[in-house]
Amino acid sequence: MRSRIPPLASPLARLLLAASLPIILSPGANGESLLSPIFRTLLGQRKPSEKVQVQFIGNQKLNAQTLRNAIEEQLSRIASDLKDPNASIPDASAEDAAYYIGIFYQYNGFDDADVTAVVQHRTLELYIREGQKTSIANISVLGNPSIESSRIASMLVSPTRDRATNTLPKRLPFVQDDLRMGRERVRDLYRSEGFVDADVDELEIERSPNGETVNIRVTVHEGPRHAFGEPRFSGSGSFPEALLRAAIAPILREPYTEARVTEIEQTLRNTLANSAFLESKVTVTAPVEAQTKSHVVPVSITIHTGAEYRFGPTTIEGLDRLRPEFISRRTALLKGQPYSKTALERVRKDLQSTGLFDSLRITPVPDATRSVTLQCDAVETRQRELGFSLGYGTYEGAILAVQAADRNIRGSGNSAEVELEFSQRGPTANINYTLPWIGASNYSLSNRFLIRQRNEIGYEKIETGLRAELQKKPARPLLFSLYGAIRNVEITGSTFATNQIGSSAYQIVTGGISAGVDQRDSRFNPRSGWLASTTAEVNTTSDGLAFTRLTARSAVHFRPSQNINIALGSRFGTITGSSEIPIDERFFLGGPYSVRSFTERQLTTHRDAGKSLGGNQFFALNAEADFPLFPKLRGAVFADAGNLSNSNQINWDETRYALGVGIRYDLVVGPLRVDVGKNPSPRKYDPWGAINVSFGFAF
Repeated sequence: MRSRIPPLASPLARLLLAASLPIILSPGANGESLLSPIFRTLLGQRKPSEKVQVQFIGNQKLNAQTLRNAIEEQLSRIASDLKDPNASIPDASAEDAAYYIGIFYQYNGFDDADVTAVVQHRTLELYIREGQKTSIANISVLGNPSIESSRIASMLVSPTRDRATNTLPKRLPFVQDDLRMGRERVRDLYRSEGFVDADVDELEIERSPNGETVNIRVTVHEGPRHAFGEPRFSGSGSFPEALLRAAIAPILREPYTEARVTEIEQTLRNTLANSAFLESKVTVTAPVEAQTKSHVVPVSITIHTGAEYRFGPTTIEGLDRLRPEFISRRTALLKGQPYSKTALERVRKDLQSTGLFDSLRITPVPDATRSVTLQCDAVETRQRELGFSLGYGTYEGAILAVQAADRNIRGSGNSAEVELEFSQRGPTANINYTLPWIGASNYSLSNRFLIRQRNEIGYEKIETGLRAELQKKPARPLLFSLYGAIRNVEITGSTFATNQIGSSAYQIVTGGISAGVDQRDSRFNPRSGWLASTTAEVNTTSDGLAFTRLTARSAVHFRPSQNINIALGSRFGTITGSSEIPIDERFFLGGPYSVRSFTERQLTTHRDAGKSLGGNQFFALNAEADFPLFPKLRGAVFADAGNLSNSNQINWDETRYALGVGIRYDLVVGPLRVDVGKNPSPRKYDPWGAINVSFGFAF
C-alpha cells in the first residue's frame, strides 16, 4: 500500500506549522526566507501581489517570475484596486506597471525595450519587445595623467554597480542613464582631488556590428590642481592660534575644494568650543580666483572668540544606590577651570570605567554668567553579581571558578569581590577590595588577600599573602603604580633535593614600582599599536635574604594588509642580590606566553638535567601572524625564542626555539588559542614540541 501525505486542511496543523516557521527558517535581506513562498502555498497564503493575474507576452531573455518581482510594488497597488470583486484594473496602474518593466529592461542592458499594457478586466497583459541586449566591452580613458584609468572607469560604471543586488556579470549592462550619472561622478572625483576646472567630454560610444557590445571612450580635461596656502589669522579675542593651526593642518595638506573650506570652518569652531570659547564666530575665505601662479589658494581666517566659559556646578539625576558625591567629587576637579570638552569626556570615561553605570551622560549647559553647568543623567548597572565559569589550560587543566561581587559597598562606589578557583593544580581563594579613587584625588587603591594550595611541577606549596597597589590615573596611555606585598610560603612536598629548592618556609616582603606606556587600540584584542612596561621591586625574606627583581615587556601590533595581523613581543627578567633564591620566587619559561614548543615550566637549563628548577634570568622573543579562515576563526603561524639561566650571565647556547601553527577563535574577552609548537633543535631532556591551550593574546 502506498501512503499519502494528508493535506494541511486542519486548522491545528496549519497553526503548528506556522508556529514552527520562525524557528526553522532564518530571514533573508527582504525579511523572509527563501522557502517562504513554498510554505505560504502550503498554508493557503499568498502575497497580495501574487493574486494579480499578469501575462507577459514577448519576453525571451527575462522570465516571468523575474519580471513579476521587478514590479511587486506596482502589483500590490493593483491588488488593492481589485478588492472590490466587480472592479477592473485601472488604466493608470497598468501603464505604471508597463513603465517600470521598461525601466527594468533598460537597467539590464535592453536599451530599446518597449512595453505596452493591455487591461482585460482583472487581467493585465504586458506586451514586450525586448530588442538587443547590449553590454560594455571596454572603457578607454584619455587625458588623465593624474588619476588612474581603472579608477575613472570604475567611477563611470559605479551607478550600475551600486544598483546590483546579485552577483554582477563579467560584462556590465550598457545603461545610458547610469553612464550620464557616472560621468558626473568622474567630474566630482576630479574636483575632490583639487582640479577645480576639470571637465569630462560627452562619452564617445562605439557599438559592435551586431549591437551586443559597446566600447566607451572617456576624454578628460584635468586642468591645474589647486592647493591651500598658508592660513592668515585675524580677529578679536585671545584665541590659541598654535592649537588652531594644528587642528586644521591635516585639511590644509589635502587638495583645495570648497567642501574642505567648510570643513576648516567647522573644525575651527569645534576646536574653539573645546577650548572654552562657546560663542566664537569663525569666517573662512579661500577664493579660488585669488590663486597664485602656482595655483595656491590663499586662506583668510577671521575669529571673534567671545567670552571664555568655565566649568560650574554639577546636577545629578538617576542614582539609586550610589551616593551623588561619588560623581560630584570627580566633576569638582573641573570646577573653575576653562571649559574643555576633552577634559569633560575624560572624567565621564573614568566614571564609566568603574562598571557602576549602564549609561552615563554628562550634558554641558552654559548660562548667562559664562558658567557651564554639568547635568549628569546616570543609569546604574547591576552592582551585585554571582557568577560561575569553566575553563581549561594546558598547565592548569580543567578550571572551575565562582565569583561573588558587590561593586558598590554601601553606596560608596568601592567594590569587593570574592573569587574561588579550583583547578587540577589546586584551589585558590582571592578577596579583593578596590577604591576607584581615594577621595577627590587621581589615585586608586587595590587590596588583595590570597590563599592557595598549589601542586607545581616538582613541588607543592601553601601560600597566603596580602598585596596593596596604589595607581595614579593620568590620561591613558601612561601607566604608573606603587605596590607592596607580604606573603607566607611553605613548601609542603618536593621531588627535588633540599639544596635545589632553597628555603622551604619563609615570609617575604616586597615593595615595587611599575611604569609603562600602552598605545594599543584594545587591551583585550589588539590589532595595532604598541606597549612597553617595566617593573622594579625589592624583596626581603624572613631568612635574611634580600634581592631585587627587574622585568620588562614590549609588544608591537600592526596590519600589513586588511586580513593579516602581525604581532611582535619581548620579555626580560633578572634577579640580583642573592644566589639562594627560593624556588617559588624564580623565573620559569615555556607555555602559551613564552616558548611554545614547551609546556609551562617545562623549559629547563642544561645544568638542571630536565628538572623544572627555574632561573634567575630569562628572555623571550615572539613573532606571530594570524589570518582569517572562517568567521570568528583565524589561523596563525609563529616563531619563538627563549633563554633561561640560573646565573647572572646569559648562556646563549641554552636558547630554545619554537616554530608552529595555531588557531584562534574570537571571543568577547579575547581569543581562545590552540598552538602546536615544534622544537627545531631539541637538546637532551627536551620534548619534540608541545600543544598549548589558552585564552587571550600571547604578548
